[in-house]
Amino acid sequence: MDHLNEATQGKEHSEMSNNVSDPKGPPAKIARLEQNGSPLGRGRLGSTGAKMQGVPLKHSGHLMKTNLRKGTMLPVFCVVEHYENAIEYDCKEEHAEFVLVRKDMLFNQLIEMALLSLGYSHSSAAQAKGLIQVGKWNPVPLSYVTDAPDATVADMLQDVYHVVTLKIQLHR
Repeated sequence: MDHLNEATQGKEHSEMSNNVSDPKGPPAKIARLEQNGSPLGRGRLGSTGAKMQGVPLKHSGHLMKTNLRKGTMLPVFCVVEHYENAIEYDCKEEHAEFVLVRKDMLFNQLIEMALLSLGYSHSSAAQAKGLIQVGKWNPVPLSYVTDAPDATVADMLQDVYHVVTLKIQLHR
C-alpha cells in the first residue's frame, strides 16, 4: 500500500509541477496573464521578480508600442475670463478647466480650439483674446511668443505645459 501511496503522490507531484510550468494557468487568469504580457503576470519590462526556468517571457507588441510612442495630446490649463465690454477690465466671472489639445495643432489655433473644447461657440472663439502665462510671470499675448506660422502646440508647450496657464478673455 505504501508503494501505491508513493506512486500516487509522485503522480500528483508531477501534475502540480506541470501546472506550475504551464504558462496559461487557470482559465480565470488567462486574460489577465495575456493582458500583462507575460506568463507570470509581470507586464513591466525589467521587473526583478522570480522567473521560472524554461518558460519564455512574451512581451506584448502593444506594450512595446506604448513605451516607444509618445502621446498625441497635451493638457493645457485654461482660465476663461468674461468681461462686460472691451474697455472695462473688471472680470465679471471666471471659468478654469484643463483642456486636452493635439500636439500637432498649430499654436495660433490654440485659443479657438480650447474654447470649442470647453463648449463655447465659434463666434465667441473668434472674438476671444488669448494670453499665455508661464508660472508667475506676467501673461503675454500668444502672438508675442512666436511669429512662426507653422509652430505647433508641441513645439511651444511640450516642455512647459505643466506650468502654463492659457488666459482667454471673452468680451460680451
